[in-house]
Amino acid sequence: MTLHLLKQRKCDYYEPTQNQMGYMTTHIDPIGHAFLNFAQSVTAPVIDIGAAYGHVVLEAASRQIDIIANDLDPRHLDIILQRATEQQLPYIMPLPGRFPEQMQFQPNSLGAVLICRVLHFFPPNDWMNAARTLFQWLIPGGKLFMTNESPYFGTMRKFIPVYLERKRNGHPWPGVMTGMEHFDDARKKDVSSVINLLSLSETRAVLEDAGFHIERIEYLDRKGIYPDDALYDGRETVGVIAVKT
Repeated sequence: MTLHLLKQRKCDYYEPTQNQMGYMTTHIDPIGHAFLNFAQSVTAPVIDIGAAYGHVVLEAASRQIDIIANDLDPRHLDIILQRATEQQLPYIMPLPGRFPEQMQFQPNSLGAVLICRVLHFFPPNDWMNAARTLFQWLIPGGKLFMTNESPYFGTMRKFIPVYLERKRNGHPWPGVMTGMEHFDDARKKDVSSVINLLSLSETRAVLEDAGFHIERIEYLDRKGIYPDDALYDGRETVGVIAVKT
């Protein structure tokens, strides 16, 4: 898709992805800003996994931060390069491929990883595997910056009673949705995947099991970031900053 056609599809908050993997937000949130600030202080490479249309990537390049821009769909990376200015382009290294199996980094080689609104598309075993892989790739002292949709996400509000019932019954992964029956009808066309929604406690457990020290974990209120139909009660998204100690 050309940049012109993309602009026609853009709304104030969301840009639908090309591959039915949900949306990219049009605003950089606090986790993204924390990644940018930290990335300025490290000498090892930094990466945005699932960069989509590259708002964080372009801001990093504006700050003269060398950044690897990864996405499953190379069309997204083409749009990033179209959007980049002549001054930004030298700082952007596009890297198409599915995370993690189509990406190869040596252990202890990355200074910071941003992975926003990606891992909630991973089934449980893949989620745990991804956390362990990210831990291996980071240098000691390197940081993971991550957001994922929580079970309290407005677009899937019909799923909340199901999630709570599963949690009461001790289900190991109460936030897994394998179909679209609980999804907002207006949004189904832009999503085609397993959805795995994790609360704070579940996210913490996965990351700590992988070896991370949690520096910050909280629900993020998405008012002003998401459209009204995606809002719930201020717990729409889990935001994490975790350190490889």
